[in-house]
Amino acid sequence: MATLPSSGQRLPADGTAERALAAAFQDFNQAAGLLERSYADLRGELARLRRELRRKNQENSAMRARLEAILASLPCGVVVVEGGRVQAINGAAQKLITPWSEPGVEAGQELPPCLVSALETPNGEEFCLETEQGEPRSLGVTAAPLEAGGGVPENRLLILRDTTLERKRQRGQALAEMSALLAHEIRNPLAGMELFASLLAEATEDGTEEKSWIEQLQAGLRLLAATVNNVLHLYSEPALELAPLRLKRFLRATMEFLQPLAQQRQLALELDDRLGAVEVAADAPRLQQVLFNLALNAMRAMAASGGCLRIVALPGATGQIRIEIVDQGCGIAAEDLAKIFEPGFSTLPGSPGLGLAVCRKIMDQHHGTISVTSKPGEGTTFALTLWRWGAAA
Repeated sequence: MATLPSSGQRLPADGTAERALAAAFQDFNQAAGLLERSYADLRGELARLRRELRRKNQENSAMRARLEAILASLPCGVVVVEGGRVQAINGAAQKLITPWSEPGVEAGQELPPCLVSALETPNGEEFCLETEQGEPRSLGVTAAPLEAGGGVPENRLLILRDTTLERKRQRGQALAEMSALLAHEIRNPLAGMELFASLLAEATEDGTEEKSWIEQLQAGLRLLAATVNNVLHLYSEPALELAPLRLKRFLRATMEFLQPLAQQRQLALELDDRLGAVEVAADAPRLQQVLFNLALNAMRAMAASGGCLRIVALPGATGQIRIEIVDQGCGIAAEDLAKIFEPGFSTLPGSPGLGLAVCRKIMDQHHGTISVTSKPGEGTTFALTLWRWGAAA
């Protein structure tokens, strides 16, 4: 390697030093150019990485916003738990746990005590919370692991759903089954009591006080039988047995069956049969239940004013007949007409609200219809349509 002459030394006169210095400067310039190009490449790569990082951050932000939007829009509640703390919670979950926890549960807080037990529930098994404070509420909580293989027990994804209606349906179903069982147990001895009351009525002279007592007993037994039958028809599905039914004979028997109740309430009964000898496709006991329910409602509507209950049989559309039950009672308000066939709804005091629901169910089973027209203060007419025997339903 060439060295520069020290102080006091004379440079060679042949120009070797100048050439060495020029070569050194040339090497330096090449190294500087290479360094500059490398620096430019490095800056370009850095700029590219920054753009890539910015794009990734934008994508992550968009993905996070989308996930947050999806989480917020889910109809079920979602709570992400890590280390026993709430990492994320959507609005549905905040609303659902309000009856069991203070409102305002946010990300970063400790998991509410009401949900701690859900962390110990096996994955996929629902944990149930119930409260009777205020309006009864029921909440189902299902836990799922955040990591594959189960992960840490304190790290869970909790899914919350309102199970109030489901629990009510379950309780309602259990109540319906118990009601049907009790109705079956009551109906058999009740039928025997009604039979003996009929025998006593036949053996007692008309116009006597004993006859009046027996008629009151018959009215009460038939009213009780109607309630029991309504429970059975509404909460069970016995097979329908359609058969040819002589309508004139059936309607007369129904009027006789209703007579004790009408006498008890001092109401008149009238049958207007415009059909003559006609057979309809019907299950006689169930059709009688329909007429009995409608007549009983009519009698209750006329309890204060008295009047006459009319049953009218007349021709309907081709292949059909029409039966109208006409009362002179208090009528039904227009806003209630759309609800009267719902189970439990009634406009009459003392009525359990099952009769009309049973009527609609039985008429549907007959492939017939039931409709109503009413004017408050003037009365109500229920109209039934049935198929003649042999007509195509």
